[in-house]
Amino acid sequence: MKVLLLAEFDSSARRLLESEWDVREAGWAVTDSVITALPSDDEILALASDVAAIIVPGELSTRVMAGCPELRVIGCCRGDPRGIDLEFASRRGIAVVYAPARNAASVADLTLAFILCLARQLLQADAFVRGGYWTSWDALFRTTLTNGLELEGQRLGLVGCGAVGSQVARRANAFGMRVQGYDPYCSSEQLALLGIEKASLDDVLRESDFVSIHCKLSAETTGLIGAEQLAQMKPTAYLINTARAAIVDKAALYSALVQKKIAGAALDVFWQEPPLLGRPFLDIPEVVLTPHIGGATVAVEPRTARMIVQGVMAVLRGERPDHLANPEVWKK
Repeated sequence: MKVLLLAEFDSSARRLLESEWDVREAGWAVTDSVITALPSDDEILALASDVAAIIVPGELSTRVMAGCPELRVIGCCRGDPRGIDLEFASRRGIAVVYAPARNAASVADLTLAFILCLARQLLQADAFVRGGYWTSWDALFRTTLTNGLELEGQRLGLVGCGAVGSQVARRANAFGMRVQGYDPYCSSEQLALLGIEKASLDDVLRESDFVSIHCKLSAETTGLIGAEQLAQMKPTAYLINTARAAIVDKAALYSALVQKKIAGAALDVFWQEPPLLGRPFLDIPEVVLTPHIGGATVAVEPRTARMIVQGVMAVLRGERPDHLANPEVWKK
């Protein structure tokens, strides 16, 4: 059986595939930091007409699926396969495997880095030294840089306690933080095992010193944090978003920050990426900004590749994979 790679792939995972199947590669690579375009549907079909598996970075059209009669499995190198029509794949008898929580540890690490950065005003401290403002101890003590927070005893509120939120909780507990979480899909018992006290969204917002968002973007969560919710937060509290920008109302957050209704924020996701220079948040020193790098560490690519290879190989062997996006196909 033949496997077509349309994604840049970890070499050890590729060797594992090559040990059992004929592996072809086409069209997607990083050369001198420039990502080349994916092949067109016609180019893919010319290569894939007789393949049993296709591994893609994110998307695959229904036209390609329909034009590959031998196709049994698609490996999607993402935490969710939203670029693939799962209903169509199921009708064609094609299993879709993916890599949930592939970057959860990386996002959790960045979240803790944000908390520490905000608690100790690290960006402001760095600018103070680099800008030559540390001319005397008196100059330092005239700033707020000596008023940093210790994390022990601080209350962290999680909005979403799934793969990322649970790992954030584990890290925060190690710092002695008190962790509470809002997640309507988790029971009190489930959260207690993760070191999280179950709470309502209102309680998380009212009581937390740091509110960190880790839910998925959906119709239910779009605009979940608006003016009314931000008004419930303490003026000394911070908002952190490493999930999706649209979960938070942009205008409401900007207003809360400039009016000092909350102490600050940390954002790894934006309503437009990259954001336009001079637009909201770029001019607020109490906001820490990073360019959507939460899931970008050296560990993520090989982990993703291993998860996808294991799933694809399981399907080709006739075994049910661990991470199957369309479980109804297995009944066939």
